Amino acid sequence: MMMEKGNIQDALFALLRYEICGVALSDAEKAAIEPEMLQGLYGLSKAHDLVHLVGDALLKNGLVDKNSSAGQAFAKQLQMSVFRYEQLQYELKQLREVLEAAKVPFLPLKGSVLRAFYPEPWMRTSCDIDIYVRECDLEKAAAVIEEKLHYRNDGKTPHDIQMFSENGIHLELHFDLIEESVSPAIVNVLTGMWESTLPVKEGKYERKMTNEMFYFYHIAHTAKHFKIGGCGIRPFIDFWIMENKFALDREKMSELLVAGKMRAFAEHAKALCEAWLEGKEHTPLSLKMETYILQGGVYGNFENTVSMRSTKKGKIRYLLSRIFMPYKELKVRYPSLSKCPILYPFYLVRRWCNLIFVKGRAKNSIRELNLVVARNENVVELLKNLEL
Repeated sequence: MMMEKGNIQDALFALLRYEICGVALSDAEKAAIEPEMLQGLYGLSKAHDLVHLVGDALLKNGLVDKNSSAGQAFAKQLQMSVFRYEQLQYELKQLREVLEAAKVPFLPLKGSVLRAFYPEPWMRTSCDIDIYVRECDLEKAAAVIEEKLHYRNDGKTPHDIQMFSENGIHLELHFDLIEESVSPAIVNVLTGMWESTLPVKEGKYERKMTNEMFYFYHIAHTAKHFKIGGCGIRPFIDFWIMENKFALDREKMSELLVAGKMRAFAEHAKALCEAWLEGKEHTPLSLKMETYILQGGVYGNFENTVSMRSTKKGKIRYLLSRIFMPYKELKVRYPSLSKCPILYPFYLVRRWCNLIFVKGRAKNSIRELNLVVARNENVVELLKNLEL
């Protein structure tokens, strides 16, 4: 793939290929990365929480002066990512010890597992720690973490308990991997997840998913965020890592993807990974995915979210659901509603008052209405082609 001079996106992916895949930068790629690009490169990589990788690649290749303001900015993010990794690892070690001592079976998720497969573990950043326990063990797990490690319990949501360590590390203690409202097919596959887990060590309470189930869960989790506005570049780096570092039974994995209605998304996600990290040519659909993902950043953006949701429901149904938010969605916003469903009308009125009287909410609602009316049909087509 030829790299045009001054193309920030091309530069980003060339640097990621160097950092993640060990592909040396060509002379042409180095020459195309000009000093004037560094600010834009910093901004794009920061939007996707990849500054540390881009900065490390730039510094190692002598493409930024380490004493310049740009060099110092990249170096600072690199140092912060290493520090964040050390913090997370320390807290995860403590959590493992406490849950083992309490004889609570548990399952680390996402970055806690994946970073071991990256070239260097600090390369796989994360903003929190995700651990799964069975719902029957949830209260015991939360209580022992509060008692032994002095975590603050910030309350239960429909799928986890939000907890924070004394030094601010965020723990999501999951008892449900994906809400049923996202996809019944995915939920059906993940329902049997625990029975297929394996002990990390004999006699220990920590468990792990099979590689195929872990891959499926990651695809499904990414698709969930993709459908509600975007997911950033990082999950696709994870996919490439799994495709190339995991021992995968392709037949079993295919069965899971078909059962969870994720095969189309997985196939196109793989094509996108290959374009970004192997320099292969884009497919027409992977190119559209790239545009959608890059404009959304790590957490997506408002425009993508509205387009996706209004596509799924249709404009009229979407608008009605925003006015009369369904009980399943409203209880996510107000967890106390699940304790007393009869108060559903009261919580609807409470939400309407927030939309009207809280500063900025009314303006956002008008903006959302305009976005629904002028829905991006390219996003509609993308969602359909990915079978989401």
